Amino acid sequence: MPTSGRLKDTLDYLKAEAKKRKNWLTAAEINTLDELVGYHDMIDGGNQLSLGWSWNNSRPSKDLRKAIRALVMISIYNGDIKGSGAGTFATTQKNRSDDAIHNDLKKKIKEFIAAPAIWTKAVRYSLKVRGSTSVRATANAEIQDQNVPLTMAKLKEKNPHIGVMLIDMQSNSDDYSLNTITANKSYDGKSMLEHMVEVLDAAEQLDLIVYDIVIDKDAEVGKPGKVRTIPPLRRAMPKGSKYKFMPKPSYNSFENTPLAEMLKRDKISTLVVMGFHGNLCVKNTIFGTPEYEKTTGQRAMNPTEKQAWLKQHPAPPTGPWKDHEIPKVSVKGLEGYNPGLLDRGIKVVTSRAILASNGAPLEPDYKIISS
Repeated sequence: MPTSGRLKDTLDYLKAEAKKRKNWLTAAEINTLDELVGYHDMIDGGNQLSLGWSWNNSRPSKDLRKAIRALVMISIYNGDIKGSGAGTFATTQKNRSDDAIHNDLKKKIKEFIAAPAIWTKAVRYSLKVRGSTSVRATANAEIQDQNVPLTMAKLKEKNPHIGVMLIDMQSNSDDYSLNTITANKSYDGKSMLEHMVEVLDAAEQLDLIVYDIVIDKDAEVGKPGKVRTIPPLRRAMPKGSKYKFMPKPSYNSFENTPLAEMLKRDKISTLVVMGFHGNLCVKNTIFGTPEYEKTTGQRAMNPTEKQAWLKQHPAPPTGPWKDHEIPKVSVKGLEGYNPGLLDRGIKVVTSRAILASNGAPLEPDYKIISS
């Protein structure tokens, strides 16, 4: 079979099996698998799905070969085997029963779509199309070969202007609920909190600046208020000038804050970004905030509006409404587009394992790790 057709043939086989087999995988689960493997080529364009069996090599039946090829594929994506060992692994499956192989397929595919190995790998985002008015910036997304800490070390060798940004991993007190923040999600056997601590540890070892950002509408700009980052992450923060704390009043970390000036002064060109909520504060900070309608002031009613209001509100027994008793009308206006990191020329490195979203899937802006 041509190399380019092996992946499609394997996925088509699994889709057909999902329709045919009872109490096996569903069509939706196979579609999820299709999307995930489509994001990241771990099989060398299909080369590593070659079983390496010749016609005179006592091959199993055609359907069993397809099942074994599917098992090879998911074993590579699950990290159970390396692509270089695909042929040897396939040979060990030749004499197994069809049911045994399909039971393994069911187990491995369910594990993979629940928490695929690629979700611990770093993804690097760069600007593709700038955001404007009602549209956020869109990004090019490149999955890296390693996790975030190892990717940080690799990038630091070529670029000293790397920093780390932690957004809204916070509480009003030290009595916090991690379940609220991370939904107790675990990737590659580690909690999201452990992955975040590893990033902060790497930042200290690499001597990187860490920007610790919390949403606190009552805090003075640049000064700590009542809201603080949760203790396990506070303890992992670097000391001295490499630690920069900043409260913010809204979702986008650039709104009414000195962040843009801070990053420019520190010559930051790449930021590792992690925190909560992946689909709100973190997303707005990375991809920008589209313009939105907001109240900009108040005005007195015009004669038509005043007449309509008086019809709905009969005068009180004390006499006609006085002008100061008639409510004012809110004036609405559009808040202009607020650029995020990508719009400002800063590349972003992150991963699913460090973007807490209270268990909710990440939205399509994140491309590869959208879920």
